[in-house]
Amino acid sequence: MKKVNSLVVYSIISVVYFASCFSLPSISNEIYGQSSSSLSSSISLPSAVNDDNIVKRQADTFTDTKIPNQYIVVFKDNVKNPNYLINQLVKKIEKSTFKDLHILNIFQNSIKGSVVKINTQSELDKIKQDPNVKYVEQDQKIQSFAQTLPRGINRIDADQSFTKSGDGFGSINIDIAILDTGIYNHQDLNIFSKKDFTGTSYLANDGNGHGTHVAGTAAAKDDTVGVVGVAPGARLWNLKVLDDSGSGSISSLISAIDYVTANANQIEVVNLSLGCQCTSSALNTAINSAVNAGVTFVVAAGNSGINAASYSPANHPNVIAVSAIADTDGKCGGLGGSSTYGKDDSLASFSNYGNVVDMAAPGVNIYSTYKSSYATLSGTSMATPHVSGSVALYLLSHPDASPSEVSNTIKNLGTNPGTLCDGQGKGYFTGDKDTSAERLLYVRNVDSSVTSNPEVCNDAKDNDGDGLIDGEDLDCPTVKEICNNGLDDDRDGSKDAADSDCQQATGYHYEPFFTTTGSDRIDVADTQKLHLSSFTIATWFKTTANFVGKGIEVNKGGLGPESIGNNLNYGIWLDSSERLVGGFETTGGANKWITSTNTYNDGQWHHGVVTFDNPNNIVRLFVDGVQIRTLSTSTNPDNTGTKPLRIAENVQSLGQDAFIGQLDEIGVWNRALTNSEITSLMNTGVFPSSGIVYNNSFGP
Repeated sequence: MKKVNSLVVYSIISVVYFASCFSLPSISNEIYGQSSSSLSSSISLPSAVNDDNIVKRQADTFTDTKIPNQYIVVFKDNVKNPNYLINQLVKKIEKSTFKDLHILNIFQNSIKGSVVKINTQSELDKIKQDPNVKYVEQDQKIQSFAQTLPRGINRIDADQSFTKSGDGFGSINIDIAILDTGIYNHQDLNIFSKKDFTGTSYLANDGNGHGTHVAGTAAAKDDTVGVVGVAPGARLWNLKVLDDSGSGSISSLISAIDYVTANANQIEVVNLSLGCQCTSSALNTAINSAVNAGVTFVVAAGNSGINAASYSPANHPNVIAVSAIADTDGKCGGLGGSSTYGKDDSLASFSNYGNVVDMAAPGVNIYSTYKSSYATLSGTSMATPHVSGSVALYLLSHPDASPSEVSNTIKNLGTNPGTLCDGQGKGYFTGDKDTSAERLLYVRNVDSSVTSNPEVCNDAKDNDGDGLIDGEDLDCPTVKEICNNGLDDDRDGSKDAADSDCQQATGYHYEPFFTTTGSDRIDVADTQKLHLSSFTIATWFKTTANFVGKGIEVNKGGLGPESIGNNLNYGIWLDSSERLVGGFETTGGANKWITSTNTYNDGQWHHGVVTFDNPNNIVRLFVDGVQIRTLSTSTNPDNTGTKPLRIAENVQSLGQDAFIGQLDEIGVWNRALTNSEITSLMNTGVFPSSGIVYNNSFGP
């Protein structure tokens, strides 16, 4: 028997990735004692910093993940000393075969077992026949999936969490283990401990850059230099399990997890931006042991654009598996430009998906630490540390939370398909390829013992981070149930349609109304109070018309000449495709309005609302109580015009762009109404009194 030292051992492992060191007879590949699914190609990391390579090369590296003649031996649970047992077993086999076997590693904590390199099928048979052996499985290859405020940090509102990533102050007292290609000794990272499990770098240096990039997203320091992580300045445990090509083995990964388990009293979070399309019972057992010891695992879903169910360890039931979205502007709403991997706020084209995926996070064009500098990369590898950092934030204020409690909380704090975009980071994404909608990471509400902001009632936001909004929050007075806003406003245990207060007519029920045939209009004489820098316009409307130009419902200033004083201060109308449009024009005549996707000349009543919030410069469009689009702008309306407020025609000229149909319950405010106010207005017909400058119910 040759008992190889660790540096030599892992050199052997890295060599067998490319080719066998010597000619060996063929050996069966199944996992002994358990069934195994077939294996196929793994995920590769691009060799260059240019993230365009990440998908192109994802299936080019290898088509068989199995490492020839290298096996993981797992002993039965009652074995006390796996080191002694494997040495005795190997000596016995060597005595009968006259050939050396190599013991590559011993597992003591997460599982009881060893990694052995053998020569023949006969040697393998002798190992699996030993009464102390529970099962044997062939070792397999794994790979990485492959101070500016990074867009990913901005999108999940980590800069709004209690640590306020990006304010230049502070670090957090938490430990995150990065099991990857190593971590470069970077000025922007707080590396607490390092250990190599590959045998390729005694100091666990990162010659690839992948691990350093992952570490920066999770925990780069908040020091006004470079980038800032989700959990700024967290202590990083650099556990190198992949070589500088981004490759490694399941056995090296288990060795690192074994080390994590032994240090579970210090390590709270493990980030695994790696994996393979494979099955490993030994790896599953090792992860379970570490999780049972109190460590939370966050794992990349993979970059093949397929169901992640066949990817390990993403498919492990006790980890948080993460998919990637494209986000190009750091905000929700889908208004940013497109990326190589999809439209703004959509599932990245390379991302794996499926019901094993728990969370989504930004993973396209992520800027982070990279070797001695900074770089932009894409992949589920880049999405995963956003979640790992968020887990660290939560554990900082909930140190006794179990991994399952952590997972449930982080998921519950995330957004879902029903979440309305707030114009910042709180919203959802499009393009999910399955019916099991994973939550989108949102960090702002991850709380701490740090004093939070007080709850502001009636602004549709969770200001104090307790997960409760407006009337739901005990800091606010109870109010009558507001129907269709997703909140239990009166705190009676029922919300929206389930609340008895909402079991009434929910559509249009406000007769009489105003009918216009194309020659009708209502003018409201110009006064200074109608000149608005912030606004809300609301109206019920119904039509079956096909408009040649526009069907204007309400406007001040009109659409037409683009000289100062002759531009649209505010307006809402149907375009020539009968889609709802709302917004304003600037003093220079630039159009700042939003158009709906759907058409609304179906002969049914609809409630249309457009708002502009001057302090935040966000235009929002609502139809039937649902916010459907937002637009961020750095400009303001031209509110200098003296033309009247006109209903049912363009104020620029009589008979132009006339609306044909019915209108009712028209209101104009000098501020942006909140979501809850808009919902209440639609359901009750009661105009909020604050800021109202015009209203008309067309009857008693």
